[in-house]
Amino acid sequence: MKRAAIVISVLVVFLLTGCNSWMNGSYTSVVPHKEQNVQPEESLEEPENYEDIVLILTNMVEYGQQRQTISMVEMEEGWEEYLDEAVEYVHKVYPLGAYAVSEIDYEIGTSFGRPALAVEIKYHRNIAEIDAVLEAQSPREFADVVYHALRTMTARVAVYVENYTETDLTQLVQDYAMRYPQFVMEEPRVSATMYPQDGKDRVVELYFTYGTGRDSLLRMQEQVSLVFTSSELYVSGESTTMEKYGQLYYFLMINRHDYSVQTSITPAYSLLLHGVGDSKAVATVYAAMCRQAGLNCETISGARSGQAWYWNIIKVNGRTYHVDLLRCHEQGRFFYNVASEMTDYVWDYSEY
Repeated sequence: MKRAAIVISVLVVFLLTGCNSWMNGSYTSVVPHKEQNVQPEESLEEPENYEDIVLILTNMVEYGQQRQTISMVEMEEGWEEYLDEAVEYVHKVYPLGAYAVSEIDYEIGTSFGRPALAVEIKYHRNIAEIDAVLEAQSPREFADVVYHALRTMTARVAVYVENYTETDLTQLVQDYAMRYPQFVMEEPRVSATMYPQDGKDRVVELYFTYGTGRDSLLRMQEQVSLVFTSSELYVSGESTTMEKYGQLYYFLMINRHDYSVQTSITPAYSLLLHGVGDSKAVATVYAAMCRQAGLNCETISGARSGQAWYWNIIKVNGRTYHVDLLRCHEQGRFFYNVASEMTDYVWDYSEY
């Protein structure tokens, strides 16, 4: 830190930026935390204590401001002694500072004969990156940010998380991809960097790595969406609940393709557009189609004849039934079984 006393002329340069937040709990929209390119309505020009200094510095970081001259006339005695502590906090502990700031310098001097502090902040993030930081105040809102990134095939997103709790990001992505195969065309690898590494509040920078290009994935998503819309229209409103389950089976397994049981990195698209899919793709797509049509259906994992396998659980009039669409396809008809009849299958009975 520079310590030499100098005569400081007042120079305040506001670089225009802001940060986004996503506060409505929805993974389909992002709500700005504040309008972009708008300075705060009020700023502390004459701080009185440590907290005021920290507030001025954090505001500078939030708006990507590089320089500020602060009048120290109203400051309590001994304020020079805790400047290093305030700077260290904003640079290393304050999440947005840890994420965006490379260095904070200050000089103590005078401005027009009055005590003043000149602050200069250097950034290793540009204004657009600071502006793009989202905000989450709960684990649910943080999860919604992840879900939105998956639905839009976003490669990178940064989010300011209040009261951060440890999250299994891989499991979060896997669960959402299984639940919504009509939106997640490819399950990406996910990694994260924390700013700071620990603490109650953090900026979490998320990276999603895909094997398929984003433009291609978005086109796939559009095509899959059309098929899902058709499946919903295929279900007759006058049919019984069990008949509707059967109608969706025929729509998916009989009326579309001669299926090849193979694994694909784009399961819903490959299954619906090319007739290529494994038991997981079939079960997750069928479950999602059922739910979209208002039917109760879940995906279950286990083993069939000693081989890892996925199938479905449906509920009709309070009773639970197992449906394996690939076995139905083998026999050329839609059928279902109660648990005691699933003699070749193994699964976690405690969940169903």
